[in-house]
Amino acid sequence: MKLPITESHPTPLETPCASYLLTFDVEHWYEGFRHRGIDGWQSYPPRDDQVVGNLLDKLAETGQRCTMFFTGRYAEEFPHIVRRAAHENHEIASHSYSHTLIPQMKGMKEFRDDLLRSVAILEKISGRKIKGYRSPKWSISEKNRQDVLSILVEAGFEYDSSVFPKILNGSSKIYPHQVELGNGASIWEIPATTCPLLGLRLPVAGGLYFRFFPAWVTRRALSSCSDAGQPGMIYLHPYDMDATCPRLPGGNILFHWLRYSGVDTAFDRLGEILKQYRFGTVLDWVNNHQVLNSVDKI
Repeated sequence: MKLPITESHPTPLETPCASYLLTFDVEHWYEGFRHRGIDGWQSYPPRDDQVVGNLLDKLAETGQRCTMFFTGRYAEEFPHIVRRAAHENHEIASHSYSHTLIPQMKGMKEFRDDLLRSVAILEKISGRKIKGYRSPKWSISEKNRQDVLSILVEAGFEYDSSVFPKILNGSSKIYPHQVELGNGASIWEIPATTCPLLGLRLPVAGGLYFRFFPAWVTRRALSSCSDAGQPGMIYLHPYDMDATCPRLPGGNILFHWLRYSGVDTAFDRLGEILKQYRFGTVLDWVNNHQVLNSVDKI
């Protein structure tokens, strides 16, 4: 019998240990096309290491640290990028092995196998313990959530960052919180940062929203989190900032608009954000928050 999930929302810290978190879902540029059954990407030479290499250059230039959620498939093809990211003190986390959506898997055994395969690859390449997870396309749902989080805890993960708050009738779980799974097991959940706008709650600090909305909207979202004593989090894919990414035929007009809108300016916009805010890794925030909370309880 499954024990019910309960959640605890921590009191905002008087001195936040990291006001802003920077995260990247590092996967192949063609995953969106592959997911939709659109071919043509196979004929292009590898490019993902160049794109992420440029991103790492920008982070080094601005003195910023981030969390990189790598797929195992990416890590196998470009191990030098994972090693470089670890060497430059970025957090290495899992974005699954195959970038298969959880509901499309054949049960939790396939999810566990996929997860552990990614962990083994990332730990071998980076020399780091993997403590963070983000599901492909935010595919944790209420239906699979307890099983997925339980498997993460069994595998030694300290946090999950797979919750995409609802745009309409937004979830109250908009800030990091601990999920109690029963029998003393718990895990941190770090949702995507959102901002109230025109009656909606939009995740404007990442992805299409980061590319589409003007920069002041992202800054507003980050600042509102900071004002609440909570960490604002940017989430991006390398292809969100790849102005020269191949434009494949196939798919409908809406998909192509969603995929390419704003990519020409996103890298420069990120550069400006990196000059204005000091970012940290998700694992640092989790660890520091746990330490500060334990000190408060003494």
